[in-house]
Parts: sequence; C-alpha cells; structure tokens
Amino acid sequence: MSGRSKRQATALRKKQQQRQMMIVGGSIIGAIILAAAVIYLVRPKDAPMPDGVKDKYAGIPQSVDGDGVGHLGNPDAPNVVREFSSFMCPHCKDLHENVIDGVVDMVKAGDVRIEFVPISQIGGPGSEEGAKAAICAGKQNKFWEMHDILFYWQGRVSTTKSRIDTAVKELGLDKGKFNDCYNDGDTRRQAERGYSEMSQYSDGTPTVLLNNELQQNPYNLVATLNQLLSTGQ
Repeated sequence: MSGRSKRQATALRKKQQQRQMMIVGGSIIGAIILAAAVIYLVRPKDAPMPDGVKDKYAGIPQSVDGDGVGHLGNPDAPNVVREFSSFMCPHCKDLHENVIDGVVDMVKAGDVRIEFVPISQIGGPGSEEGAKAAICAGKQNKFWEMHDILFYWQGRVSTTKSRIDTAVKELGLDKGKFNDCYNDGDTRRQAERGYSEMSQYSDGTPTVLLNNELQQNPYNLVATLNQLLSTGQ
C-alpha cells in the first residue's frame, strides 16, 4: 500500500471512529434526557393551597348532584345563584375572587344557595381535569374546597393529575374512590353536560343566573342580592 493510500485509510478510520463516538454520545445524552423527563413526570407535584381552604366551608351544607353540579348552602334558601364556570377561565377566577367569595357570607346566613356548573370545554388545558377533580371531590363532600384550590392554581401552576393527586391527599380524600370516579366515563360526561345548558343563555364563561334569570353583569351580583334581601325577597 502506498503512503497516500495509508493516509487515506487512516483518515477513513478516524472518521468512522468519530462517527461512532458521536452516535454513542448522542445515545447517552438521549438516555439522560429521557430519564430526566420520566423523573419530572412521575415526581410528586407541589400543589399550593389557598389560605384557610380546609376550614372555609366548615358547617355549610354542600353536595354534588347527579349532573356534576356542586351545591353550597341551605337547600331551601330563597335565592339561588347558578354559576357556569371553567377553572381555566381568567374571568371566572376574577368572579370567584371578587364576587362569589362575598356571596358565601350570605350562604352562611341561609339566604342564598350557590350552584356551580363546571364547564370543561372552555379555557384550554386543565379545564377537563379541573372539572372532573371538583366533581369527584364533591362525591366526598369537598367540591368547594377543590373548587377554591383549582382557581388558586390558575396563573400559578398547571392543573395536572399528579398535582390533583397531591390536593386529594391534602384534603384527606380517599384516593382509590377519587381515582375510580375521575376515570369513570360518567364523570367526563357530567363535566361536558353543563356546556349545552349554559348555551341556552350564553356562549361563554362565566355565566350567572340568579333565581333562573340571566345576570347581564355578574360582577354586580352582591349588590343585586343585597337589594333582594333588603326587600325581604
């Protein structure tokens, strides 16, 4: 073999070795990335809790009906607020924080009952997960605690099943019963059912009815209720 041929053969072997090293190196990097992704996905998610959420609704009757609607307050209350909301809807969060929390005081007094209809088709990722989580927490009388947690997460952390699992533990729910409910097709249908009802009145969330009448400005709900209560209605 001539000197030139030897040099060409040596260069070819170096290229082949470099290619093999790149392949091996890429495989190692890929394996590291995959392992990190798996660890990230399965690790427990931090699930921040709003202050006082475990005690906020203590002593107030609450339930969830066969349509997945959360009820809060005296079943015989003279005034009924029916709210259609998505846990991923920013305006719904505003309503929750700035209006509905004020209505809860009237609920405690026995003058008002709130019915919350979860909407899973509005708000993007996390909407369905949130709706199902609230419904299933409601089966263990914690609809409203989960409701507050889900709104609290909006804009802070993503609503994922692993994070919901952490909330389930924090609220002291039976995880097996919760998961059976969460994975049940009936629960998903309940989470989707409210949209068609809401569509009779509006095409977006939040939509609020007071005594079956659509509220054109739900942010005036507290003032409207105060007026009703002042006239003895």
